[in-house]
Amino acid sequence: MERAKFLLSLLLILVMVVSMVLYGCGSGKEDVAAPDTSDEKPAADDSDKSSETDESESVDPGAGVYSQIDLSQPYTVNMYVLGDVPPDMDLVVEEINKILEPRYNTKLDVHFLAWSDYGTKYSLILAGGEDVDIMYTSSWCFYYTEAAKGAFMEITDEFLERAMPQTKATQAPESWDQVRIEGKIYAVPRNYEVAEAEIVAIRDDLREKHGLEPLTDWDSLVEYLEVIAERETPESGIWAIAASGGNSMRTIWDQKHQIIRLIKGSTIPHYTYVYDNGKRPTNDDFFLYWDSQYFRDFAKIAKELCDKGCWPEDALTSTVSEHDAFANGQGAYMAWNTTVFKHGKRAEENIEGAKVGYYDLTKDAVVFPMPYVNDCFAIAAASKNPDRAGMVLDLLKNDRELYLLIQGGIEGKHYINIDNEYRRLGPEAERYPWNSFAWGLNNNELDLILEDTDPRQIELEEIFKQRMVPYPTSGFVFDAEPVKNELAAVDAIRDEYRGMLELGLVDDPDATIDEMVSRMMQAGLETIKAEGLRQYEDWLKNNPE
Repeated sequence: MERAKFLLSLLLILVMVVSMVLYGCGSGKEDVAAPDTSDEKPAADDSDKSSETDESESVDPGAGVYSQIDLSQPYTVNMYVLGDVPPDMDLVVEEINKILEPRYNTKLDVHFLAWSDYGTKYSLILAGGEDVDIMYTSSWCFYYTEAAKGAFMEITDEFLERAMPQTKATQAPESWDQVRIEGKIYAVPRNYEVAEAEIVAIRDDLREKHGLEPLTDWDSLVEYLEVIAERETPESGIWAIAASGGNSMRTIWDQKHQIIRLIKGSTIPHYTYVYDNGKRPTNDDFFLYWDSQYFRDFAKIAKELCDKGCWPEDALTSTVSEHDAFANGQGAYMAWNTTVFKHGKRAEENIEGAKVGYYDLTKDAVVFPMPYVNDCFAIAAASKNPDRAGMVLDLLKNDRELYLLIQGGIEGKHYINIDNEYRRLGPEAERYPWNSFAWGLNNNELDLILEDTDPRQIELEEIFKQRMVPYPTSGFVFDAEPVKNELAAVDAIRDEYRGMLELGLVDDPDATIDEMVSRMMQAGLETIKAEGLRQYEDWLKNNPE
């Protein structure tokens, strides 16, 4: 009897304690998720916690570095990227949301703009009332035009402190300069530095077949292409270059002469200069690229190669890229950055007896880093919750678990992680290719190196790194708004002529260039130059060496 009374009393005490705890904790969402700056609470973005800690994270997602953000209501961040949808995209997003939702009361939805129609849909999505929070952008993908239209939110220092504190702490300082427009920032660039050097890939088996020595310079490349056109194309139908719309040889030519590439926004449009031991160019150093002796000489070389049958007559309108054509055995040459190794491997897998050689034909030239502005993510001005969008972008860029998910998919399925340094393809790698769309998130510190990376690629990357120097005008960003009408007209004229000149599809290169330049002048080229030099002089004054 006494034991029964004791047990009954103990049960009543337990009931009272549980009731008090439940009453004290409350049940409303407002109480659970209210931002809390207490230093005693665990950081919300720490992924190495026990199951007990995970439960506390779901109770108070406002704790930690994002405590200034209101996470009381659930929100889905809509992110737009370019490319083709990976087959397992939904599975990967589901895994990402298993992390985001309990910790931050947030979900991610990723939308794709196909390569075939992003040019027409991009602006419409930003202006058409779509639910868009994060948008991929770039120097070549509407950054300057959309920022000028007010489509992107300004990224202020206060915003970074509040919504993107990890990015504020880790982002390369020089990367911000490349996305400034009139002193303001409208996109967050990738945090990844890589050399922008052109590499030539050729069919070494065909080179050996025709008794040619390994390539060493520009002249040996031209000789190789001419021999393929003369001896190989009539026999096998393989073109020296299965060109498509333009001629990648021009990038090799410009690299050989150390001409600063015409990167939209960071040089004066259509005007460039030659690298001179790191010196900043003066106004007199800028020249119209399309009217330069460099371009005229290249156009004449292209004319000679075209007449010798180095590429098909329909190269200007071909829809098969030079890279795919090389991998499929239609072409014997391609040039690009280290991506050539991927396509070279495809060629060796697809073509019996194929052997691909890779060449740096400009060994005496310096190498420049690929501009950070080439890959960015912007927060749409129309975002319904820019703070939440910034937080998700911050996490995807800096949280290792989330970064590896969005870049590589599900570990063990799409890739195999080897000691957090290397990776190998997983059993279903083709269903979520590594780094196929999230380039604006690229981070040197978090990336995994492919285990079977061609040793020649590693060697070349190390060589390029040793030769890499900053652009003398790094940080100068041309604002096109004052001359947008003139620039649109001049760009259209350039696009009308450039392909045919690069491919030698004209009877008289000099006369055709004269005609193009004359039309550019009439369309306002001098106005563009004057505005560009004015902006450059202002930049020099505000950024002394």
